[in-house]
Amino acid sequence: MATYVHKDTGTKFHAHVSLLCHYSPFFKKALTGSFSESESKTVEIHDVELWVLEAFHNWLYFKVYRYVTSEHIRDDEEPECYNEMDLIHAICFADKYSVPQLLMEEAEDLGFLLNRGHGSDSEALLFVQDHLPESSPVMAMIAEAVARYGIKDNGENTVIELKPSFVMMIAKRVIKSRERQKKRNGNVVVPGRKMNIKKLLRASTEATLDKGQDDDDQMSVDDSDSD
Repeated sequence: MATYVHKDTGTKFHAHVSLLCHYSPFFKKALTGSFSESESKTVEIHDVELWVLEAFHNWLYFKVYRYVTSEHIRDDEEPECYNEMDLIHAICFADKYSVPQLLMEEAEDLGFLLNRGHGSDSEALLFVQDHLPESSPVMAMIAEAVARYGIKDNGENTVIELKPSFVMMIAKRVIKSRERQKKRNGNVVVPGRKMNIKKLLRASTEATLDKGQDDDDQMSVDDSDSD
């Protein structure tokens, strides 16, 4: 048996080494490689909410990822009724600790949720840009959802601090989405939620060209309805 420990709370989870190694290259390397963890059979888990680790442990044995302790679940919801943030947390954990099957399953659920046309949550956007690599297909999927449906749960003047590269990813998809819409409707754009593309592109370009800024600098994105 091996033990993985939630660093912030010290909560311990015990699991079979064979299971951890089968589903995660990270755990396989830690528990069987030339590391201290291979002798102690104990791995510390960082930067993850406790409920995410509990849900992962449940998935590891039963292949059902239940968010029974997630604060994002309302009292009137079943554990299977996930929202975007729950799925994002699961995906970021699976990406960081190399659990490809879990990552694929949760990414599919997220895609289904986003394609229902509700847009992406501002909290999710801020979290995902700090916890996933830009090359992740999930980043592209979220950018596509924002381009099509906008950002939900934001007031008209809400400012969201996004990295320039993420802004460009979204902006390119907004332009493509509008081009597709024009073709479908005979070059006439159907009224709907608009995103300030000019402001997105201008702010992103200025941030990119500013040599005095650090690569990790962030920028403000205004999801207003004005052109």
